[in-house]
Amino acid sequence: MYISTLPRGARGCRTWVALVMIAMLLGEIFFCLTETTLPSFMPPSLTEFEFASMMHAVFPCLLLSLRCLSEYWYIDIDKVTVETLGQITKHNKAMHGLLHQLQVMVTPEEKTQCLASLDEIKAKISELRDVMKESNQNTVDTISLMKDANANPGSNYYW
Repeated sequence: MYISTLPRGARGCRTWVALVMIAMLLGEIFFCLTETTLPSFMPPSLTEFEFASMMHAVFPCLLLSLRCLSEYWYIDIDKVTVETLGQITKHNKAMHGLLHQLQVMVTPEEKTQCLASLDEIKAKISELRDVMKESNQNTVDTISLMKDANANPGSNYYW
């Protein structure tokens, strides 16, 4: 029941947990139903039944560890996409503000009003260029992170 109720980020561990359960089943069948003895590197006082009991006792710890690994590697693509779109929207608003300021500096409202000095216009254009470079780099970094993800777009795991 625990495996079927895992949150979205921990669903990748289902396969891993199933493999551990199959290995436990095979180990229990191998050591309890056959005349096989434990390997020599095990303590000599350990019996096959105790080994099977120890496997069952360690399973919850393995389950939790695999779940934690799965949660660590999981990235919610929807959340990252919304954050990226938020960055792009913020960038567009900043660009619109700077372009409006530049337009006000370049075009006078009245015929008698002087235009802004060339140095002020160059400074504003330089500021606009810097904001564009910074915002573009942030967006490119986020998009490249998403592109470099696992080839399976449904898995949402970044290995």
